[in-house]
Amino acid sequence: MVQPVIMAQARGALTPGNALHRLIGYWMAATGILQLRKVENYSQVLDFEALMLDHIEVNLRGWGAKEEDIAAAMAVVAEWYATRGS
Repeated sequence: MVQPVIMAQARGALTPGNALHRLIGYWMAATGILQLRKVENYSQVLDFEALMLDHIEVNLRGWGAKEEDIAAAMAVVAEWYATRGS
């Protein structure tokens, strides 16, 4: 799972950094968002898809991605969300 981060760093799409730490940090927060979906009090008031999209974008920015790379990545993620039927 860490390979895409390593590849993006090698291509210059992300700044150099510890790919494993980045992936673990991302995964920890993403699983937290997914766990919140199970809490009835939050499921009525939070847009979990928007939270995940924000989380992805924030990580890409923090990892040094360029605006055009962020836009391309977010387009892929949005397409995935649209085709999976939420």
